[in-house]
Amino acid sequence: MENAIIIGGGIGGLTTGALLSKHGYKVIVLEAGGEVGGCDEKFFKYLFSFPVGATFGMGFEEEGIHNKILRYLGINVNIFPLSEAIRITGFSAPLSIFQNRTNHLK
Repeated sequence: MENAIIIGGGIGGLTTGALLSKHGYKVIVLEAGGEVGGCDEKFFKYLFSFPVGATFGMGFEEEGIHNKILRYLGINVNIFPLSEAIRITGFSAPLSIFQNRTNHLK
């Protein structure tokens, strides 16, 4: 059995580790932060939390990359897409990020 060490527990590191594991590698993932997620994290400012990851809520559509990888790994999850991926409140009007580009631009 081959060994692999993955530096970083972000989406790329976790995906690489899962794929290598599927192909027989013994995998160790090292993460410096307090939680896995890499750039798919959040930061807090006063009473608000803000997502900062490039992958938040995207890629889980039928032919999306995350969905394809999950199927390849034989992982079945129930995915319920949200039309509104994020809503930030506390301003004069809420700021929303929609999965559908047309809705987002409106």
